[in-house]
Amino acid sequence: MTEDPYMWRRPGRLGEGAAYDKVFTVAAPLLAGASSALLGIVIGQRDPFRWAAPLLIALTLTTILMIVALMLGMVASRHLYSRKDVEDWWGPLDKLPQELAKDLGEEQKTEFAEWFRWMRLALAVFYWGLMLMAVSGVLVLVPPTHEVAPLWRWIAAGSVAVCGVPLGGLIVKSTRLIIRR
Repeated sequence: MTEDPYMWRRPGRLGEGAAYDKVFTVAAPLLAGASSALLGIVIGQRDPFRWAAPLLIALTLTTILMIVALMLGMVASRHLYSRKDVEDWWGPLDKLPQELAKDLGEEQKTEFAEWFRWMRLALAVFYWGLMLMAVSGVLVLVPPTHEVAPLWRWIAAGSVAVCGVPLGGLIVKSTRLIIRR
Protein backbone atom coordinates (compact mmCIF):
# COMPACT_ATOMS: atom_id res chain seq x y z
CA MET A 1 0.00 0.00 0.00
CA THR A 2 1.47 3.36 -0.97
CA GLU A 3 0.54 6.05 1.46
CA ASP A 4 0.37 9.79 1.12
CA PRO A 5 3.23 11.07 3.37
CA TYR A 6 1.10 14.06 4.37
CA MET A 7 -1.93 11.98 5.32
CA TRP A 8 -1.23 12.18 9.06
CA ARG A 9 -1.49 15.57 10.71
CA ARG A 10 0.75 16.86 13.47
CA PRO A 11 1.12 20.13 15.38
CA GLY A 12 3.22 22.79 13.67
CA ARG A 13 6.18 22.01 15.89
CA LEU A 14 6.94 18.60 17.30
CA GLY A 15 6.40 18.75 21.04
CA GLU A 16 3.73 21.43 20.73
CA GLY A 17 0.98 19.08 21.88
CA ALA A 18 2.98 18.08 24.97
CA ALA A 19 3.76 21.73 25.74
CA TYR A 20 0.08 22.66 25.59
CA ASP A 21 -0.71 19.68 27.75
CA LYS A 22 1.58 21.13 30.45
CA VAL A 23 -0.08 24.53 30.19
CA PHE A 24 -3.50 23.03 30.83
CA THR A 25 -2.60 20.27 33.29
CA VAL A 26 0.07 22.06 35.35
CA ALA A 27 0.09 25.84 34.87
CA ALA A 28 -3.66 26.54 34.72
CA PRO A 29 -4.49 24.51 37.86
CA LEU A 30 -1.60 26.08 39.80
CA LEU A 31 -2.64 29.58 38.78
CA ALA A 32 -6.28 28.85 39.60
CA GLY A 33 -5.19 27.64 43.03
CA ALA A 34 -2.99 30.68 43.64
CA SER A 35 -5.81 33.02 42.60
CA SER A 36 -8.35 31.35 44.81
CA ALA A 37 -5.91 31.35 47.77
CA LEU A 38 -5.34 35.07 47.33
CA LEU A 39 -9.09 35.51 46.97
CA GLY A 40 -9.50 33.98 50.43
CA ILE A 41 -6.92 36.36 51.88
CA VAL A 42 -8.57 39.43 50.35
CA ILE A 43 -12.01 38.35 51.56
CA GLY A 44 -10.68 37.92 55.09
CA GLN A 45 -8.58 41.06 55.21
CA ARG A 46 -9.62 43.96 52.99
CA ASP A 47 -7.75 46.85 54.68
CA PRO A 48 -4.29 46.22 53.15
CA PHE A 49 -5.76 46.64 49.66
CA ARG A 50 -6.66 50.00 48.14
CA TRP A 51 -9.28 48.62 45.77
CA ALA A 52 -10.47 45.40 47.40
CA ALA A 53 -13.76 45.10 45.45
CA PRO A 54 -12.18 45.26 41.96
CA LEU A 55 -9.45 42.93 43.23
CA LEU A 56 -12.06 40.39 44.32
CA ILE A 57 -13.69 40.54 40.90
CA ALA A 58 -10.37 40.17 39.08
CA LEU A 59 -9.31 37.21 41.25
CA THR A 60 -12.66 35.50 40.89
CA LEU A 61 -12.56 35.87 37.10
CA THR A 62 -8.93 34.70 37.00
CA THR A 63 -9.83 31.56 38.92
CA ILE A 64 -12.82 30.87 36.69
CA LEU A 65 -10.86 31.44 33.46
CA MET A 66 -8.01 29.17 34.57
CA ILE A 67 -10.47 26.40 35.38
CA VAL A 68 -12.24 26.90 32.04
CA ALA A 69 -8.86 26.84 30.24
CA LEU A 70 -8.02 23.58 32.01
CA MET A 71 -11.33 22.06 30.92
CA LEU A 72 -11.00 23.27 27.32
CA GLY A 73 -7.45 21.93 27.21
CA MET A 74 -8.73 18.55 28.37
CA VAL A 75 -11.40 18.57 25.66
CA ALA A 76 -8.76 19.49 23.09
CA SER A 77 -6.33 16.78 24.19
CA ARG A 78 -8.91 14.08 23.43
CA HIS A 79 -8.61 14.94 19.75
CA LEU A 80 -4.81 14.84 19.35
CA TYR A 81 -3.26 11.52 18.43
CA SER A 82 -0.67 10.27 15.99
CA ARG A 83 -0.23 7.46 13.52
CA LYS A 84 1.74 5.63 16.22
CA ASP A 85 -1.25 5.89 18.57
CA VAL A 86 -3.49 4.41 15.87
CA GLU A 87 -1.03 1.58 15.24
CA ASP A 88 -0.84 0.85 18.99
CA TRP A 89 -4.59 0.14 18.87
CA TRP A 90 -5.07 -1.26 15.38
CA GLY A 91 -1.68 -2.77 14.61
CA PRO A 92 0.56 -1.85 11.66
CA LEU A 93 -1.45 0.11 9.11
CA ASP A 94 0.13 -1.70 6.19
CA LYS A 95 -1.40 -4.94 7.53
CA LEU A 96 -4.92 -3.49 7.66
CA PRO A 97 -7.35 -3.41 4.75
CA GLN A 98 -6.47 -0.39 2.61
CA GLU A 99 -9.91 1.19 3.02
CA LEU A 100 -9.74 0.93 6.83
CA ALA A 101 -6.23 2.43 6.93
CA LYS A 102 -7.42 5.29 4.72
CA ASP A 103 -10.49 5.86 6.92
CA LEU A 104 -8.31 5.95 10.05
CA GLY A 105 -6.07 8.56 8.43
CA GLU A 106 -9.07 10.67 7.40
CA GLU A 107 -10.50 10.40 10.90
CA GLN A 108 -7.21 11.58 12.36
CA LYS A 109 -7.28 14.64 10.06
CA THR A 110 -10.77 15.50 11.30
CA GLU A 111 -9.78 14.96 14.92
CA PHE A 112 -6.65 17.07 14.47
CA ALA A 113 -8.76 19.95 13.15
CA GLU A 114 -10.95 19.64 16.26
CA TRP A 115 -7.85 19.61 18.47
CA PHE A 116 -6.60 22.77 16.80
CA ARG A 117 -9.95 24.54 17.21
CA TRP A 118 -10.31 23.65 20.91
CA MET A 119 -6.65 24.40 21.62
CA ARG A 120 -6.93 27.92 20.19
CA LEU A 121 -9.98 28.57 22.34
CA ALA A 122 -8.26 27.14 25.43
CA LEU A 123 -5.17 29.29 24.82
CA ALA A 124 -7.25 32.44 24.40
CA VAL A 125 -9.06 31.76 27.69
CA PHE A 126 -5.71 31.01 29.38
CA TYR A 127 -4.20 34.28 28.10
CA TRP A 128 -7.24 36.23 29.32
CA GLY A 129 -6.78 34.53 32.70
CA LEU A 130 -3.10 35.53 32.74
CA MET A 131 -4.03 39.12 31.94
CA LEU A 132 -6.55 39.19 34.76
CA MET A 133 -3.92 37.67 37.03
CA ALA A 134 -1.58 40.56 36.11
CA VAL A 135 -4.40 43.03 36.83
CA SER A 136 -4.93 41.28 40.16
CA GLY A 137 -1.21 41.61 40.88
CA VAL A 138 -1.34 45.33 40.24
CA LEU A 139 -4.43 45.70 42.43
CA VAL A 140 -2.77 43.73 45.24
CA LEU A 141 0.40 45.80 45.10
CA VAL A 142 -1.04 49.32 44.85
CA PRO A 143 -0.68 50.65 48.39
CA PRO A 144 -3.71 51.60 50.45
CA THR A 145 -4.24 55.32 51.03
CA HIS A 146 -3.08 55.06 54.65
CA GLU A 147 0.31 53.50 53.76
CA VAL A 148 3.26 55.59 55.06
CA ALA A 149 6.04 54.61 52.60
CA PRO A 150 4.33 53.19 49.52
CA LEU A 151 7.15 53.70 46.98
CA TRP A 152 8.20 50.03 46.85
CA ARG A 153 4.59 48.96 46.32
CA TRP A 154 4.14 51.47 43.48
CA ILE A 155 7.34 50.20 41.85
CA ALA A 156 6.21 46.59 42.21
CA ALA A 157 2.73 47.40 40.85
CA GLY A 158 4.28 49.21 37.88
CA SER A 159 6.60 46.27 37.22
CA VAL A 160 3.67 43.87 37.08
CA ALA A 161 1.76 46.25 34.80
CA VAL A 162 4.73 46.49 32.40
CA CYS A 163 5.11 42.71 32.35
CA GLY A 164 1.41 42.41 31.50
CA VAL A 165 1.79 44.41 28.29
CA PRO A 166 3.10 41.48 26.18
CA LEU A 167 0.10 39.47 27.36
CA GLY A 168 -2.11 42.02 25.64
CA GLY A 169 -0.49 41.11 22.33
CA LEU A 170 -1.09 37.40 22.93
CA ILE A 171 -4.71 38.09 23.82
CA VAL A 172 -5.30 40.15 20.69
CA LYS A 173 -3.61 37.55 18.48
CA SER A 174 -5.44 34.54 19.96
CA THR A 175 -8.79 36.33 19.99
CA ARG A 176 -8.39 37.28 16.32
CA LEU A 177 -7.63 33.66 15.44
CA ILE A 178 -10.82 32.52 17.12
CA ILE A 179 -12.98 35.24 15.59
CA ARG A 180 -11.62 34.49 12.10
CA ARG A 181 -12.85 30.91 12.36
